[in-house]
Amino acid sequence: MALEEVLKIFEIDNIALCIQELDQTKHKELIGVTFQKELRDDYYSSLMAIGAIVYVDKSYLNAATVIPPEKGMPAHLDLIAVHPECQEKGMGTQLVKEILDDNGNKLNIRVKASNKAIKLYERVCHEMGLLFEKVLFLGPGSRAYYACFINHTNDEKGLAYNYIFNRQSNFK
Repeated sequence: MALEEVLKIFEIDNIALCIQELDQTKHKELIGVTFQKELRDDYYSSLMAIGAIVYVDKSYLNAATVIPPEKGMPAHLDLIAVHPECQEKGMGTQLVKEILDDNGNKLNIRVKASNKAIKLYERVCHEMGLLFEKVLFLGPGSRAYYACFINHTNDEKGLAYNYIFNRQSNFK
């Protein structure tokens, strides 16, 4: 069945799942085809320990992992993946908007400076009238990253930046 047919059959409705409910095999396949990388071995167990939520559509064509707010820090968008054949079709936009709606329009994100998703976050925030701020820093492997803050107070930015800077990579 062609991907276009799959998209028509499954009106993309994202559902939020706890890690225990996630089909990890299908999720790993999506991550692999999207990033051409493997998740680190303890990825799922580390997320279980902190009560992370995964937004995923029924056909596993897009997914996002969100770490819930804690100790004054807004939720953290840990990983977002849209199948390469589905990119530029609005799925990422819909997913980010849904996550923002569910998290009081506050979110922090770490993204490689070279990742085109940064434009998605900026555009979505502009469309929703949200404050989007980003700070460039050197992260794991001396790579350039942005710490992104959506609708944060100064105190929230401080907590989120510390979290983002110290967050382990998701990949092997």
